[in-house]
Formats: sequence, structure tokens, C-alpha cells
Amino acid sequence: IHKILSLGLGSLTAPEKGQTRRLKQLAIFLAIRAELSRKSGIEIHLYAQDPVFTRADESFLSSFSVGILRTTSGTSLGEAETIIDSLTLVYSPFLTLEAYEALLLGRRESVHAVRYLIGDDFAELEAKWPKRSEERRLVEKVVKGSVRGYKRRVVTGEGFWEDVDAAFGMGVYVKVDEGRGKGKSR
Repeated sequence: IHKILSLGLGSLTAPEKGQTRRLKQLAIFLAIRAELSRKSGIEIHLYAQDPVFTRADESFLSSFSVGILRTTSGTSLGEAETIIDSLTLVYSPFLTLEAYEALLLGRRESVHAVRYLIGDDFAELEAKWPKRSEERRLVEKVVKGSVRGYKRRVVTGEGFWEDVDAAFGMGVYVKVDEGRGKGKSR
């Protein structure tokens, strides 16, 4: 992994509900880079994209050497599309279903398909929506079309998330190599 791309981090400077959760998600983003850099001995480049970023958010993130990418919509991959390759870990703590569809289904046949993902736990996402809802159908489409091709590990832990900022369950996904049936580690 040479790059980490955060999609859907949210505004870090807007004093609204969920701000502490977003700051914790930023801490996780930065900690992932620190740990991967330490283990690999290489510099890991960070990028972030969210249509709600303000200039203050961009300035704050830049102070951590995070490159800012642009999109006009939470349903589009925007500039992020151009930097994703097989050495990119996508970190999506809160992403729209439409963006997941573009990220995972729109790129699955490409040599630049997403190989590493830390994002929503799709099993929890699926259970969240009523059985015949459009949202549930979209989650099922993403799971059937892409997520089943990933090895999944659920991220859990007590004491980090508080009730006020509790996040939806997250999972770590690694693309399974077709020939070996295992996630390939680098």
C-alpha cells in the first residue's frame, strides 16, 4: 500500500452533531498511515475527498500532509477516481450507497479495482434497511457484484466510540486473488 484515500470523512470544522466521531475517524486515518509506514518503511501518501469540506477543513487536513481531492457530489467519485490503483487503501468511514456502487461495481473489471477497503460493514448495512427498500436493493447489488469477492474482517472495540458519536459498524476488506482464493498481502 502506497496511498490511503479517505472518502466521506465529513467536515471536521463544522460544529455539528457527529463532530467528535469525525475527529476520531481522522485519528484512525492518520494512525493507519503511521502503522503502515512503520511496517513497510515507505512513505504512505494520504488523500481525502468529501463534497462538504470547507476551506478550513482543507487547510486543517493539509497540515497533516493530506492531499485534497474534489467532487461535486456525495454520489460521485470525482477526482478520487484518478488516483485509485492496486496499491491504494480506500478508507470510507461514511459513504453514500451510490458512491460505493461507483467505487466497487464501476471499477471491478479495471486493473485499478479497489483491492483494500476499510469501510462500512456491508452485512450491517444490509440489515439496516427494510427488505424491499431501494437502499436495501442497492446494498444487495454491491454485495453480490463485488463485496463477495473480498475477505472481510469486522472492526469492533469497546470504549472508543461513545453513544453520542457511535459509528455504524466497519469492516476491513481485502480483494481475494482469483487463482489462490486468498487475499494477497503486500
